[in-house]
Amino acid sequence: FDDDIDLWKEYEEKELDKSATRGDIAAMLYYVLTGSKYKGVPQEYDLEEISLTIEKDEILRFDDEYGKKDSIIESIEDMVDDLEYVQFTKPLNKDNTFLYYDYNSRSRSNSFVTNRNKYYIDPDDEQPDLSKVSVVPKTSGVLEIEYIAYDEDGESYKGLIKITVEGKYDDLDDITFTGYENTPIKFMISEFKKVFNKEFEYTPDDEISFELPDEKFGTLYFDENKDGELKDAEEIEAKNSFKLKQMNFIYFNPAEDFVDEDEPAEIKYTVEDQEGNLYEGIINITVKSLLGELTIDEDDDFGIEVKDYLDEFDDYDFQKIKFEKADKDDKSTLTIETNTGTRSVIGMELNIRRLQDIEFEPEKDFDGTTFKYTVTTDEGLQFKGLVTVDD
Repeated sequence: FDDDIDLWKEYEEKELDKSATRGDIAAMLYYVLTGSKYKGVPQEYDLEEISLTIEKDEILRFDDEYGKKDSIIESIEDMVDDLEYVQFTKPLNKDNTFLYYDYNSRSRSNSFVTNRNKYYIDPDDEQPDLSKVSVVPKTSGVLEIEYIAYDEDGESYKGLIKITVEGKYDDLDDITFTGYENTPIKFMISEFKKVFNKEFEYTPDDEISFELPDEKFGTLYFDENKDGELKDAEEIEAKNSFKLKQMNFIYFNPAEDFVDEDEPAEIKYTVEDQEGNLYEGIINITVKSLLGELTIDEDDDFGIEVKDYLDEFDDYDFQKIKFEKADKDDKSTLTIETNTGTRSVIGMELNIRRLQDIEFEPEKDFDGTTFKYTVTTDEGLQFKGLVTVDD
């Protein structure tokens, strides 16, 4: 060999307790003869891939026939004449969470398959039995099992088993509801029926349970007495479930002042039909600002402009209004005439009837300002808005 080829240095830190495949031997011979690593594209596996799809809660033994497919053992035997045993190289022992030996679902102490063991097709009393190897998935996704199959002549063949684990639930299309800040948003049974109808034959008694939203977004309520008033005792808990026919009495009550028109609040739910099939879906709830922003000019009649704007929201009976400065250092203000003279109304809650009497007083060298305001309805609902005054 050339002086610069140091096989010991190259292999001293490698694990040499595993038998080499034909591809490994070819690559090693190429290195010995040329002093270079193989630059071609070697075939990664000697055997055709075995592919199966199972459910998340299924247990798949290597000797199970799956649907119209052969068992995993039969599939390997079809590719390797006189198969004697199999060793597993993936998952590694430290990463193995799903490949078991002699698995018992009732036992709390099951054993994993190990990389060093040989699992025999026709074992004696002391040898591990390949038919007792099982796949027990914990999550959905794709599981890969790499193995080396050995025949009775000692020839080895590297192969891959790829198992797709499907989730326990079927996914439903998203449902979308839209409402306004500080206002309960009622669920509509028709939206659920529309989505369910695409996947299964629903009935009024199908059971629905919700994953509770983060309280920073809002709270779910069941209006049990159907009076439209949401009480603390009607707040939904995680253990609660409801029938489809009750969906018109479920409300999402947004957290105080919560508004987000770009990122909806998400509520995950599960529905079980009358045959015991489970489906998962998401309810997206967009909470908008009712009032938004009004822009007027410095010369406009401030109180009249705001009154006319609020009159457009004729579904709400506004009773009170309070203004605040958006910029506390701004010297511009809002005033009203009283029996004792002119006074600022900033921070003062006024009857909505006095709104038309409010006047805007700009600061010196005025170049625009913004006021925040809160209106309260006859039902105690509060909404926030902005008024920007341009110069």
